[in-house]
Amino acid sequence: MKKSFITLVTLSVVFLASCGDKSKSEDKSTTEVENVETSEKKADASIVGKWKMSDVDLGIEIPEEQQAMFEELKNAMISNSSQEYTDDGNVTIVNVVGNDVLTSTGTYTVDGDKLTMVVEGRTDVVTIKSLTDSGLVLEVEDNGSKMTMTFKR
Repeated sequence: MKKSFITLVTLSVVFLASCGDKSKSEDKSTTEVENVETSEKKADASIVGKWKMSDVDLGIEIPEEQQAMFEELKNAMISNSSQEYTDDGNVTIVNVVGNDVLTSTGTYTVDGDKLTMVVEGRTDVVTIKSLTDSGLVLEVEDNGSKMTMTFKR
């Protein structure tokens, strides 16, 4: 059971590490989010910049006997994970996978509350739940669960 939990956490992190859309719309800005339905959305907030992970909720029930191990993995993710978005549509993602810190690069676009990233040939679309000058909350749906990642500048 311990191995399956570690595998699940690792797969979740690998999913994040491989986030990424190379296509750019000439009409859409790749740096600003419009029409995000949240009370925390600031109209002129931009995703451009470096975001350090401050919290993560994997969206799964953690068995009590695995809580300590989960907290250790979660703390390692928070301590080492970041995402950096540039104004020219590039993204750099740093994540912890097992005991390794991995860096991936790719491209991104923003359309409303959808952030599309193409990293290492894989395209992922995540939902921007909140974007302010100092905070970013992303939600990833995978196999029926919702992972929520919170970032601070």
